[in-house]
Amino acid sequence: MPLDLYCSYTLNQILVTLGRHTERKRKHFQEGVLYLPDKGLDIFFVTLKKSDKDYSSSTMYRDYAINKEKFHWHSQSITSVESTTGQKYINQQNNGNRVLIFVRDYKKGGQAAVPYTCIGLADYVSYYGSAPISIIWKMHEPMPGFVLKEAVTA
Repeated sequence: MPLDLYCSYTLNQILVTLGRHTERKRKHFQEGVLYLPDKGLDIFFVTLKKSDKDYSSSTMYRDYAINKEKFHWHSQSITSVESTTGQKYINQQNNGNRVLIFVRDYKKGGQAAVPYTCIGLADYVSYYGSAPISIIWKMHEPMPGFVLKEAVTA
């Protein structure tokens, strides 16, 4: 994948790199998750510190680093354990899908959107709850201090 670990990218740069956008066509995207079935890849776009002015009460997910190797992530609020998407996440190790996580501190810095930092690929560890599902992911590579500092305090 031509995205470097721990580097920051705008949403459009990520979507172009992963083939979601092309020079001629930009597909609408505003959710925090994207599944690319042709790549067997789920991409999570995580904003660590959410404000009421930018997010509705149903999207104020609690996503944070547990330690340098584990990340707690909430699925979308409508995703139940029984749903196809929930089962895809929970059975990630059996179905061969990969999970790629990007994080940023805030949605906006002034008028501009804050870029995301690629924290890398992760594997399913465990879950609890439903709609949303709280999932613990183990990162392939430990999160560096500059990411961990913000992700733990979130």
